[in-house]
Amino acid sequence: MIKLIVFDMDGTLLNSNKELPKGYFEVVTQLKKLNIKLGIGSGRQYQTLYNQMGEHADDFVYFSDNGTLVYEGTTSVYTNIIDKELSDQALLLCRELNCLNTVGTYSGAYLPNDMDPDMVKEFDKYYVKQIWVDDLLDAQDITKISIYDPQADYQLIKKFEVIQNKLQVVQSGPEWIDIMNIGATKGAALKEYQQQNRITPDETMTFGDAMNDYEMMQQAIYSFAMENAQQAVKDISNFLTLSNDEEGVLVILNQLLDNQGDPSCFIK
Repeated sequence: MIKLIVFDMDGTLLNSNKELPKGYFEVVTQLKKLNIKLGIGSGRQYQTLYNQMGEHADDFVYFSDNGTLVYEGTTSVYTNIIDKELSDQALLLCRELNCLNTVGTYSGAYLPNDMDPDMVKEFDKYYVKQIWVDDLLDAQDITKISIYDPQADYQLIKKFEVIQNKLQVVQSGPEWIDIMNIGATKGAALKEYQQQNRITPDETMTFGDAMNDYEMMQQAIYSFAMENAQQAVKDISNFLTLSNDEEGVLVILNQLLDNQGDPSCFIK
């Protein structure tokens, strides 16, 4: 039986307009009745994710900020902080490359006061808890640095190869690059949670589409790549579902509900 379901948000649960699928909260209610724990594995900020879950917010496990901050409801259960010297190196490289970026911490997201107003609107979509400063180097206890690349051509990440022996640099979507500690992934955080709660991979279901979901998919026997997923994610996943715009996550969850939480219906 499935005990834990973890899904990515952007490109997975959310459609291209960043909307939750219709009937989502009804499905959440039904899964809770089967004592299935629900989790969100996302590059998004914890506070943003919590707000999106509405009246069900306290029922979720949040593998937020690409797994560097994990909360069960409002309780912090795991934090992965970057050494200050290393985060400073990454931020100085961002400055040299003239990147638009924010810094994730336990307290919220730090953003620079001189950010272009048009870009502020973009960052507002993902960060509801904002701390505005003159210099991002002032941020303390950094867990993740997120870079926004409006070109979305997957070329900017190549310029961060100079720090990849010290920090992990991952493309978390067409327009986003995340920098974290080496080994800090949604998958590592999920594995830690599974061990703490005695949940096995064959009791776990995951959904993802981007390279920051790669390790998370390896922590579940019932790993579902979206039709719109990057090929490497499809290759590592055991199953495939419809695209995010076709509500592929809900299609599978409804099938699981029809089978009372027993995933054997997906094995042919």
